Amino acid sequence: MSLWPVCFEQFQSGLKRHPFEITGKLGVDRRTGKLVAYAADLTGEGGGLANYSASVGLVAAAASIGIYNIPKVDVTSVVFASPAVPAGSMRGYGTLQSMTPLELMIDRAAEALGSDPIAFRKANALSTGQKNLTGNIPDGAVRTQEVLDKLAGHRIWIGRSAEKTRRNAQYPDKAYGVGVACVNKDYGGGADAALAKVEITPEGQILVTSSAVEIGTGLSTAIAVRAADHLGVRADRVTMGALAEWTPLRLQTSGNPYTITQAEQDAAASDPRWVPRLNVSTYASIGIYNIPKVDVTSVVFASPGVPAGSMRGYGTLQSMTPLELMIDRAAEALGSDPIALRKANALASGQKNLTATSRMAPCARRRCSTSSPDTGSGSDGPRRRPAAMPNTRTRPTGSASPASTRTMAAGPMRRWQR
Repeated sequence: MSLWPVCFEQFQSGLKRHPFEITGKLGVDRRTGKLVAYAADLTGEGGGLANYSASVGLVAAAASIGIYNIPKVDVTSVVFASPAVPAGSMRGYGTLQSMTPLELMIDRAAEALGSDPIAFRKANALSTGQKNLTGNIPDGAVRTQEVLDKLAGHRIWIGRSAEKTRRNAQYPDKAYGVGVACVNKDYGGGADAALAKVEITPEGQILVTSSAVEIGTGLSTAIAVRAADHLGVRADRVTMGALAEWTPLRLQTSGNPYTITQAEQDAAASDPRWVPRLNVSTYASIGIYNIPKVDVTSVVFASPGVPAGSMRGYGTLQSMTPLELMIDRAAEALGSDPIALRKANALASGQKNLTATSRMAPCARRRCSTSSPDTGSGSDGPRRRPAAMPNTRTRPTGSASPASTRTMAAGPMRRWQR
């Protein structure tokens, strides 16, 4: 049995990655070999549906300096509607588009300085306790340097010159080379929430409750083991996907964590009970349907079984399968055609899904992002950049730029030469 048609259909009918046009400049101090500034304009094409375009544009900007510690950053990100095929949440959306040109510039900078590409990256990588592009300090240990050390000691990297010489002699009509590039998931963006609650019962059991959802990455096991680092023994029970467990803490939240200014965040953070968000983002599937009332809980327990992981379509296939069986049974009980019943109950453009957000709404304007009113010239005219794009320009709040804010309204977009 051949599976290639299935894969072809997936890429043919599935959401496509947003194409981006990116121009940027990278500043490097020749004396110290340190990155000092980065400026870039990111312009994405979202197709005919808004879908995740606003989020993709935001993530692309927030992740645009990758693993690096760059004191001064000026990044704008705009995603437009277009006649193209709709683009959406393709794996790692936004980050790969914005990190790729940066990594190319990092290689060129290392070459111009006569520096080893990995050593140059390590010297400029973000370290634990340093602020990222959004002005936040990522929680926990940042272990990028350790990863780069492992990479530098890999046999392929160490023997790349000798292997290149051998292959060039053996295959003179072919080119061979070894490159390096670093990408990371954007994190520490300011929307971090309380992850877990730990309780010790009168019987001595350790119970951990988390707002995160286990999607096959082993988070529930990691949380159970993590308890041992502090309490000496692992948790007896871990409950995932809990969204109403913080009442005893009397936590407070306010504003939008993605658009709040640094001054507003600092003022709010003076209250020890204030958090950017009460819960981390959680999703559960009701498939393609519009169901007004939904109550879904998701718990994954650690077990002696074989470890499970992020298999293709993880979580969704498990939760959609029983729903589809019930849809078939409902159609049969009603004497309805299975496809007709699905069509009558399918989520339509503009309707809210289970997470109470409208993700399928067509672009009402030419620009698929959170922005000021459209300044385009209509569907038949050329696209023009907006005069201002609120909440799309970000700067770090490190010592090199003390007056900068976490998010800034973007002024006229400047065009930087490559």
